[in-house]
Amino acid sequence: MQKIFSSTDRLEQFSESGRKPPELKKSRYLEIIISPCRIFYRIEDDKAYILYVMRSERELRKYLLNARESSPL
Repeated sequence: MQKIFSSTDRLEQFSESGRKPPELKKSRYLEIIISPCRIFYRIEDDKAYILYVMRSERELRKYLLNARESSPL
């Protein structure tokens, strides 16, 4: 857990250090991978906002589809 916190702290100075997630290439989101987790964030007004932390073995596409199906219209 400490490894994750220290890695997200570096986003203050190096917010562009992440990569585009392969599943979300056309989005504004970035990710950093701190095994065994993937940390998704976006940059807005020179600030990095962490959106989601998930285990790397989970499939993001399945998660997104399940979230859409369970959200009310």
